Amino acid sequence: MTEQDERDKEIAKRVAARAKEADEAKEKPTELQRFADEILTTYDLSKVADFSQDVVRRAFTASGGQCECDRKTCNEKHRGRCPRKLLWENRGHKPDAWQAHHWVAQDRGGTDNLRNCQILCVPCHESTQSYGRPPKV
Repeated sequence: MTEQDERDKEIAKRVAARAKEADEAKEKPTELQRFADEILTTYDLSKVADFSQDVVRRAFTASGGQCECDRKTCNEKHRGRCPRKLLWENRGHKPDAWQAHHWVAQDRGGTDNLRNCQILCVPCHESTQSYGRPPKV
């Protein structure tokens, strides 16, 4: 066996060992997976759905890229409509993020259609009564 053959054999062993480690790691639940499993068993999430990507994109376009909050009870203390400008790519839980909000909560009969979708910056969304509230079962 040549020196090159021995090196190739050693590399193949290392690659096989890493592949085995990766497979074993997939089998172990992560902390996030355990949390998700707990949520799924605690709450009946079959009644909860998200807006479709199309509905969110249409609502975002209709918002003109600006938070649509005009609640007098908002913790952000803006007068009239919130002045925050939003970027499509910041959807979610990032700095300067925004989220799609249900005007009427799903567990109160709200739907996932465009009329029930409001685009809010995260601070305004967090000040709504339903933010973070688990769905009723």
